[in-house]
Amino acid sequence: IRKLRECTTTHNFRVAEGQLSEKEGKRQTLVELMEAASDRKCPLWTDEAAMDAMVDMIGTNLFRTLTKRERTPTDMLDAEDDDPAFDPAWPHLELAYELLVRVVSSKEVELAFLTRFITQSFVLKLLELFDSDDPREREILKLLINRIYVKFQPMRSNLRQAIQNTLLLATTENVVQNGLPELLEM
Repeated sequence: IRKLRECTTTHNFRVAEGQLSEKEGKRQTLVELMEAASDRKCPLWTDEAAMDAMVDMIGTNLFRTLTKRERTPTDMLDAEDDDPAFDPAWPHLELAYELLVRVVSSKEVELAFLTRFITQSFVLKLLELFDSDDPREREILKLLINRIYVKFQPMRSNLRQAIQNTLLLATTENVVQNGLPELLEM
């Protein structure tokens, strides 16, 4: 639990020079947590305090204000001008996403136990992250939402409704959002 709490610290990756040792230390701790989560007897799968700390850590890392490039609807259609913007925090984000994928995909975690932590509001916040400029983030979100859809049957109708509302907003109000192709693929 101590390591999970250590990983709730967020770093400013827009400043290349700052906090290098802290950033690397956090990355190493996230790697250790990934290795621990690979163990079938990992306490995360049954300990309520550990699971709560992990979901809190994942939420703290993932749910952030997205920086967006200014784009028009015609820019979205121009495939040749599509230079992806990669998030400099990706080394930490990727590990947090992978940890969440492992939790959601794990057969060791009882669904009733997991639903106390992976809530409807948590999943809706994940859907908001489809607006990220980073295509790597949108791809892992697509995988994650798919796994949640398969495992959490009671959330399916709300998940479909949220995706439908996002797509409807984009078509009727000309709202430019990055994750529309990924949402359509799902």
